[in-house]
Amino acid sequence: MRLPRDPAAQLIALVAAFALTRFAVLVAARARELYPFQDDPLDIAVFASWGAVFAGAPGEVPLRDGPWEYPAGAAAVVVAPALLRGAPYVLGFVGQMVLWDLALLLVLAGLGLRRGSLAGAWLWVAAVPLLGPVALSRFDVVPTALAVGGLAAAGGAPVLAGALLASGAVIKLWPALLLPLLLLHGGRVRVLVGAVAVGAFTLLVVGRYSGYAQLFSFLTYQRDRGLEVESLPALPLMLARAYGDERMRVGFGFGSYQVDGPWAPAMLLVGTLGLGAVLLAVAVLAWRARRSDPGQALPVLAVLLMAGVLVFDKVLSAQYPLWLAGLVCLSLCRPDSPLRASVAPLAGLLVLTQLVYPLSIQTLTLTTRPGPVLLLAARDLLLLVVLVVAARAAWQLGSEQRVGADEHRGEHRHRRGAGDEHEVVSAVALGEAGQRPDDREQHEVDPRQGQQRPAGPHEQQRQDDAGPGVEPVRRPRP
Repeated sequence: MRLPRDPAAQLIALVAAFALTRFAVLVAARARELYPFQDDPLDIAVFASWGAVFAGAPGEVPLRDGPWEYPAGAAAVVVAPALLRGAPYVLGFVGQMVLWDLALLLVLAGLGLRRGSLAGAWLWVAAVPLLGPVALSRFDVVPTALAVGGLAAAGGAPVLAGALLASGAVIKLWPALLLPLLLLHGGRVRVLVGAVAVGAFTLLVVGRYSGYAQLFSFLTYQRDRGLEVESLPALPLMLARAYGDERMRVGFGFGSYQVDGPWAPAMLLVGTLGLGAVLLAVAVLAWRARRSDPGQALPVLAVLLMAGVLVFDKVLSAQYPLWLAGLVCLSLCRPDSPLRASVAPLAGLLVLTQLVYPLSIQTLTLTTRPGPVLLLAARDLLLLVVLVVAARAAWQLGSEQRVGADEHRGEHRHRRGAGDEHEVVSAVALGEAGQRPDDREQHEVDPRQGQQRPAGPHEQQRQDDAGPGVEPVRRPRP
């Protein structure tokens, strides 16, 4: 989608489409005909209970009285709706998510207007309704907005970029994986200054209100989780279960459905090795593209990294594809984005994710019908397509950089050769201009004697330069 002739009109259309789609998502979440097997797609009772105790209600306070599954910064997101006196928690929570959602849209629209394409902004307008109510009933839109903002600010405001990515990381850990990408594209010290400032502030707040005993408890929580039924490493177990293998068992734990069985340890190992391979591959490709345009390279590498994480991680909750959608949208703010081919598989990935959760989650976990598992397999296939598209684009970044360097060296050699030729021509011209009259008569035939005069030193040099087989120029003698 190219830059419109009237940017103001296009921005108005974006905001209007945003308002209509978000309203439709929230209305649909209450329609029992659309979500018959889900008690309430906007059920966030667990967030409400945490928010209440963070705000001062009696009860066990996460991070102070026990471990918590999220980094400490997530407490600010959870407690904010509880501080709105007189308003239902769900209204405050969803309203907060819509505001972050709108902020991300405005960032994408602003970048698109400057860089020449609003395709990223329009894709984001579509992404949330394609994913469904889970996009607004979880707080993953917050770190997504912060990560996109951080990458967008990398070129002109590295301190802000580091601060935004660190802010996302203290809410959900994944934006921290993007920080090393910024360090490869200049402004390293300033990026670290912003990130360290946010980290230090978080430590001060946590130390003041809860102490540090449970600060990293979320890492232990994530380590102890099993294979979530929606993750790609769990797919072989879910397929075996759907087709009659009773050794594969599904249970509820750690806030989600998990599958266990004889293959589970092997698939957990495959996932761990795969994550290591993804990190190594992204590091190599980032090094190859280190001299590329950061506005082009950073979103591509970020999409590759997060697509790899989603493919191999043992947890792939329904809201996680939102991370990928935000990063793809950032790349599409340029008309020459190499990730245009990922739009269709990403849209299909979002739709199938909603079909799996919440629409088929009960059938997937409580029965052995193959239908929901096949939906899950199709969703995973589209995720792999996005990964391949991003890997190809990242490889081309380094290849184009090398081709550009080779062309530059070739142009330099051409200019140098042209300069040498110019020096030879100039030397010949100067030699002819400075020769003596008797030299000009050399290699000429004396008509009276019929003999050729011997060549003088200047003419002999010119004949040597001309090479063998080249006859010297003879002028008739007056």
